[in-house]
Amino acid sequence: MSGYLSPWISLTDALVRVANVVGTAESWPQIKQAIRDGALPARGSLDGVDGDFVGEWLSVLAWDEPEVDILWFDNDKRQRVNPPAPEHAERIEVESEYIERLWPIDANKTSNITDPSENNPTDLNPVSKKEIDSSFSDWANEETQRLGRPISRSEAEKWAKERDLGRERGRELQKSLPRNLRRKRGKPVKN
Repeated sequence: MSGYLSPWISLTDALVRVANVVGTAESWPQIKQAIRDGALPARGSLDGVDGDFVGEWLSVLAWDEPEVDILWFDNDKRQRVNPPAPEHAERIEVESEYIERLWPIDANKTSNITDPSENNPTDLNPVSKKEIDSSFSDWANEETQRLGRPISRSEAEKWAKERDLGRERGRELQKSLPRNLRRKRGKPVKN
């Protein structure tokens, strides 16, 4: 007996597949445009209710980058579109058939993500959680020594964003640091 295989894949998986064709920097902008144009069907949990994703909602995002299959919408603007955008959409999925059709993989072309000959350092980022945690910890130690103060949340978010990990992951990483390496919220300590 064979199991059912859903034609839907997570937004994160779609970003990886498209990045293999167009590169990491272009994967989200191209997927975003395809959803806005109606060429790529999407769905998700919209304020807790499963439903179809409306492409026009992408014009009122609070932050442009998705955070682990979650998109947040600007509270001041979400009522300006019809139908109104939810506060957030999570577990976003897209149809894999459309991904394959819109971004066919060229068997002769090497992936931008896995090609070590490229000189883009973000393509060579660690991939496992353990490697990411270790890399971040090493960076935080070096930065703390260089700056003479603990790492702020915004600095951690910037480090994560440069590696396509998302803001939320940067916050988690900063919170996981020992107290001597992370700065609490508020104004920086003056030396």
